[in-house]
Amino acid sequence: MRLQDQNDYTTLTWVKPEIDETLKLARQGLEDYVENGGDPAQLALCANGLAQVHGALRMVELYGAAMVAEEMHALAKALVAGGIADRDNAFSALMRGIVQLPDYLERLQTGFRDIPLVLLPLLNDLRGARGEKGVSEAMLFSPNLGVELPAVARGPAVPLPPEQVKRRAEVASQLFQGSLLRWLKDSDAASARDLADICLQLVEFTSAESARRLFWVASALLDAAARGTFPTDRSHRQALARVEREIRRLATEGDAAFRSQPPVELTRQLLYFIAHALEKSGRLGEVDAAFALESYMPSEREVEHARSAMAGHNRALLATVTNAIKEDLLRVKDALDLHMRAPAGVVAEIGPQIETLDRVKQTLGMLGLGVPQRVVRDQLATLHAIAGGHRRPDESALLDIAGALLYVEAMLDDQVARLGESEADANAPQPLLPAAEARAVLEVVAREALANFSAARACFVAFVETHWDHARLADVGRLLNEVGGALRLLEVPAAVDLLTAIARYTDEDLIGKRRVPSGHQLDRLADALASVEYFLEAVRDRRPDPDQILDIARGALTAIGYWPLPAARSAVPVPTGAPPSIPPLRLGTSTAAPSPSPAPNPADAEDRAADATDDLAAFAAAIPVGRATVPEAPSVEPPPAAPPAVEPAVEAVPPVIVPVPAPAVVTAPAPARPVEVSAAVGPMLGERLPGYDAATNDEVDAEIQEVFLEEFAEEIENLGQLMPAWGARLDGVDALRPIRRVFHTLKGSGRLVGAKALGEFSWKIENMLNRVLDGTRPPTQAVYDIVAEAAKVLPDLRGALAGEERYADLEGLRLIADRIAAGEEVAYVAPVQAQPEAVAVASNALPPAVVEPEAAEPLASEPEPERLASEPEPVVAAVDADTAAGERGPAAASNWPLRPEFAASAEAVAFALDPVLLDILRPEVAGHLETVEAWLDAADAEPPQPVEERLLRAVHTMSGAFAMTEVSTITAVTSPMEGFLKRALAAHLAPDAEQRLLLRDATCAVRQTLEALVDPDAHLPQFPALARALQAARDALPEAGAPIVPLEIEDELMAVDLGGIDTTEVPRFGASNADAEPEAPHRAIDVAAPPLPVPPDEPERLTLDAFLDAPLAPGFDIVEPIPAPEPVGAADTAARLDIADDSEAERDYAAQRAALAAAARREAEQAAAAEAQRAADAVAAVAEAQRAA
Repeated sequence: MRLQDQNDYTTLTWVKPEIDETLKLARQGLEDYVENGGDPAQLALCANGLAQVHGALRMVELYGAAMVAEEMHALAKALVAGGIADRDNAFSALMRGIVQLPDYLERLQTGFRDIPLVLLPLLNDLRGARGEKGVSEAMLFSPNLGVELPAVARGPAVPLPPEQVKRRAEVASQLFQGSLLRWLKDSDAASARDLADICLQLVEFTSAESARRLFWVASALLDAAARGTFPTDRSHRQALARVEREIRRLATEGDAAFRSQPPVELTRQLLYFIAHALEKSGRLGEVDAAFALESYMPSEREVEHARSAMAGHNRALLATVTNAIKEDLLRVKDALDLHMRAPAGVVAEIGPQIETLDRVKQTLGMLGLGVPQRVVRDQLATLHAIAGGHRRPDESALLDIAGALLYVEAMLDDQVARLGESEADANAPQPLLPAAEARAVLEVVAREALANFSAARACFVAFVETHWDHARLADVGRLLNEVGGALRLLEVPAAVDLLTAIARYTDEDLIGKRRVPSGHQLDRLADALASVEYFLEAVRDRRPDPDQILDIARGALTAIGYWPLPAARSAVPVPTGAPPSIPPLRLGTSTAAPSPSPAPNPADAEDRAADATDDLAAFAAAIPVGRATVPEAPSVEPPPAAPPAVEPAVEAVPPVIVPVPAPAVVTAPAPARPVEVSAAVGPMLGERLPGYDAATNDEVDAEIQEVFLEEFAEEIENLGQLMPAWGARLDGVDALRPIRRVFHTLKGSGRLVGAKALGEFSWKIENMLNRVLDGTRPPTQAVYDIVAEAAKVLPDLRGALAGEERYADLEGLRLIADRIAAGEEVAYVAPVQAQPEAVAVASNALPPAVVEPEAAEPLASEPEPERLASEPEPVVAAVDADTAAGERGPAAASNWPLRPEFAASAEAVAFALDPVLLDILRPEVAGHLETVEAWLDAADAEPPQPVEERLLRAVHTMSGAFAMTEVSTITAVTSPMEGFLKRALAAHLAPDAEQRLLLRDATCAVRQTLEALVDPDAHLPQFPALARALQAARDALPEAGAPIVPLEIEDELMAVDLGGIDTTEVPRFGASNADAEPEAPHRAIDVAAPPLPVPPDEPERLTLDAFLDAPLAPGFDIVEPIPAPEPVGAADTAARLDIADDSEAERDYAAQRAALAAAARREAEQAAAAEAQRAADAVAAVAEAQRAA
């Protein structure tokens, strides 16, 4: 949108003072040059100043004024160069331009339209002084040419080839020339119609928008001329003749010429003719509507008004004259006051006052101030009547004259304030106050409103600088309400609702919930404040149309959820005083919890949400960890006691995203002291805690995981010792740092060993504690409570990593940790089972449940159909495989149903994949799935079907894609699936029916994962049973190996001189034991060990002990089977590979390794003995030769 389209000259306000100062210096330089001997430096100074003014006016898009400044600069340069003959006329025109241009800009600054037409006389005078031809009014007509053209002028859908465009344009040019000659000669209407049709044909095949715009406008003008609705004269015909030149340019240079040099001037000239057309019908009306030409045509009154502003009546002149008139009026009022005190001499002394008022009347007439002039003329008539004796000089007559003079003074101030405005309508209602006084009052109100808003903004600045001290925001609501009241007085209601939204956001979110805004929220709040403040400044300065400034504030408040204004929310109490007492925390080893029962019905709970706080008093000490949700819940402080049993009304507890320590006893505010918490709790609700991440489980050594579990237990014990010290003094930073370090250690170590859920959970707690340590969040009771709840969950997480079945509400704890980190004062309340028996467990803890190793797998439990139909789904449910199959069914539709024993269970930690990555991942994986399914269909149709390279490649690429996007839940399935296919391909085995069905299950699992990834906060399905089945199928096949190919006899080997490098540790290939050189004498040789028989065609084995003692790569394999190995010590099996979880296969592999090591040692010893013998023989031969010499 262009600047002049909205009459918003705010940018002119910014540069206007500099323009005025530059023009003042240019004027002084010109005067010095003319009056003081013609110093060229002064004239050059004037020219440089005019160049700066021209650039500034083009920058603010005032092209009419910029053209005047450009002509002034050109004239000044011509004067400096000495190329002007009539220098006096040039100096006069230049001085007139320097004087009148500030008046025109001042008029625009007050909000009036830019009417470049009034600058035309001045512009032509400047051009005439240089000897240039004057311009027409069309040159100053500047409609917006960037509007979208209608459908008839949009050209071809697909651009034509350039050569084809040129050929068509050539034909059109010839036709246009013939018709144009006939029209210019005979004024033939048929020829004009032919010209209009040719222009429309040009529009149809021309792709350059500027060319289509010109031809469409020309066709409309020619069509009106053919119909006789637009009489043409010489200027019209010349402009239309120039269209023929543009057609020839299109025929010779193509569309590209119009893109680099668009015919803007000719198009504006034709539009100027259409704007002044008396009748606008047909195509002429379409063009007029498309370019909104009426809005660019000023009325006669506007033109007169603009010309009067150019007459030199600027603000400075009016202010000077007004001050002189006020002094004269003051003398007249003083004289009238004296006449009232001495009425006898009134007639004799009234003559000088009549002369003064007559002078004032003439001055007002010269300035064009008609209304004050009439008032003064009426008072002159009264004074003449008093002086002639026709009226008595009584007090009433003198007071009327004095009141009229006061009115004239106010009118003068008003005229200065409303410079250049026309006279007011006589029928319009008169305001209670003169305009100048009303403006003065409004300026005071606007100034005070800005002062209050600045104070509110300072409160936000102090809130940030004091590290989120919410007390600094206490006055914001009051200040913004006062600003809103001032805006109502100013009759500017546009910003009142925005101020209300900012005040509510401050009171409800920042103060009420004690929140710390994020960086994004701070940026949006700053945008809203800056927008409203700029709006207030625009109101104070009376800038036109300031409402559009508020669009930024509306968008910013929309981003933070407060526009449009939401419904009023209930007030949230802010906790004050010291934190409640904190009982001692004792962490022990918790036992496994049974499977969770369904959560209470949320709909029933919401009906009784108002009594949530009272209900908590009945079971606060008995509630285990869990999750629930209450919108905008206030801080929940547990009551001091709890009965041993709970009534069934506990079902009414609303689900709160607010955790509460289960057994914590909270008393009145007092110094904090720890609370005793038993880790052995009753049945817990929430998701089943996962173990190690399946994708990294194969990569991490089991011994490292055992060491991690030991360190995990130590950290739990350490945390139990640190919590009481911190609870005694919550603001003790030194006591909090080691607690944060515990969660930091668990986060890093957990992620390293594949405990993903533990790592993410620890990070949430650590992040919250980081906010406390850096001062952005105060250490309150809510922080201690959530850390205590997290500490109670750690033993369950450790038990899950050890293979036990544990449940906890990790999701609820994470959400509360995020809210507390954001500054809210909330507590955690766990979800409870609907049965009263399940709630009463807190008083009498359940005995520890002994979990056998086999019990780590999910137990099948078929739910009752009636119960499922009546009870809602739990808030956060992590069900085992069989339960998921019964309750939820498969997660996604598939070509083959997933067998119930392999049904999915929900992952504990939510996962979100970038939408761009998901868009790339889904089609790629879908294509690979089609390859796998095609092979499975072919194998089922014609079994047996061997594994193909394309099948293995598809699964390998699919597994890699999931691994790169960190979708680890499904890589636990695709990795063993890929290993199975790789081994089957290497062994040339065709999968049987059961194995093919297993592959189908894996494909169905991949599809379920793909569909679950669509949810931005999905809990991805896990397939542990399917992963184990695929691992077992993979391990049942021999591992794929790479055979070592022996060197061919005809391969030529080149001897390389290695210098003095010791090559004793390098394996030797192709040499028999008899030719081997003896090894160094310090090597131990077991002569008694019998050699291992080697087939004659077996490839040579490596003989380095160091190489054999190093761990082998997982893909290492032996070509030929090894004879029964001899028993070796445990030390020889230290380096082993974790190929499979099967212990039998591992023992076989260790024995095979030991046999290899023993055989290699015997070979090395034999080679060393042979080498030693050869060395001894060589020494003896040398000694014998020396003796012979």
